[in-house]
Amino acid sequence: GTGGSVVLSLAPALQSTKVWTSSIASNVANFAANTGGSANSPAWSATAPAAASSTIVQVTAGNTVLLKKETFSVGTATSYTTTRSCSSTNLPSDLNGQNDATLIIAAADAGKLILCTYTNALLPATIQTAKVWSGTTRSTDIAKIAATSGTGAISTPGGTGFTSTAGSAVVGATVVFPAETFSGTPGLAANYLTTFACTGNTNAPTGGGGNGQNSHNLVIAAADSGKTIVCSYTNTLKTAALTLNKTWSNATLNDVVNVTATGLTALSSTANPVSKTDTGSAQTVRAGDVIVIAENFTTGASGNYTSALSCTGTSGLSGSTLTVGATDTNISCGYTNTRKTALLTLNKTWSNATLNDVVNV
Repeated sequence: GTGGSVVLSLAPALQSTKVWTSSIASNVANFAANTGGSANSPAWSATAPAAASSTIVQVTAGNTVLLKKETFSVGTATSYTTTRSCSSTNLPSDLNGQNDATLIIAAADAGKLILCTYTNALLPATIQTAKVWSGTTRSTDIAKIAATSGTGAISTPGGTGFTSTAGSAVVGATVVFPAETFSGTPGLAANYLTTFACTGNTNAPTGGGGNGQNSHNLVIAAADSGKTIVCSYTNTLKTAALTLNKTWSNATLNDVVNVTATGLTALSSTANPVSKTDTGSAQTVRAGDVIVIAENFTTGASGNYTSALSCTGTSGLSGSTLTVGATDTNISCGYTNTRKTALLTLNKTWSNATLNDVVNV
């Protein structure tokens, strides 16, 4: 007789596999057993950086298989992007492998090995810079930090903290953090101690010695993936001690002056005894401060004295104005008042006197 043809349709098969394009060694990705198929692969795992696969199971056209999301028992999913792709007719309902997804097995998948691949790549680290001011500040000083690795630049006055907009850097990249600079009045970096430190990083910054007025390099480690690294420049204004003093030399007894300095407590000095030196308490001044020093008589008259202002411990005195230097530590400034003198000559004139008369003038 006439024989008919027989068409055999093989059932599709399903397997999941794990690929790492970049990873942190020994991270472990876990996958729970799929559900919804006529047969389901059991739970499985993959340890970075090695690829791994689930067992192969047969499924049936029309099955709606629940593909389970990737989780981590070592490491964290937030360090990675995870894409899911399947070599099936239909696409999975979600291509993000960190979410569950469904896959409908199509009739056209008959005879195929459907391979669903989870591909992991490390996320870049988020990079930010921050400006921090410590202690007393000067609002006319402007600190500047240039942009790096996509961060926003910073330009902020003394006392105003600021965090840059975010940039990013991939694993293995070297982020160069620039040296801080200054503008404004007086706007001198030398007037500040600037420290540089980062949080959220694995590797220590190198090259700048922790001084924010130097540039630093930071190599992004695999463990930094998905993390936010904030590197802060902290400024502390340098200070010095300023002591006012007053010296009298042969003064008029009980003359009194006040020695004043901008922003500081005045020193009152009384000429008793008539030759003496009075010294005030040390007061804190800041590098870059501009201080006008003066003396005012409350008893007596300045015109009776020659007056000289001098300072030790600084090279910043010009006239009566002192600019505190970045390297100044202990400054002493004061006036020396010396009472003025004159040469007086006595004389005696006789007119038709009696011979040998004598007087004392």
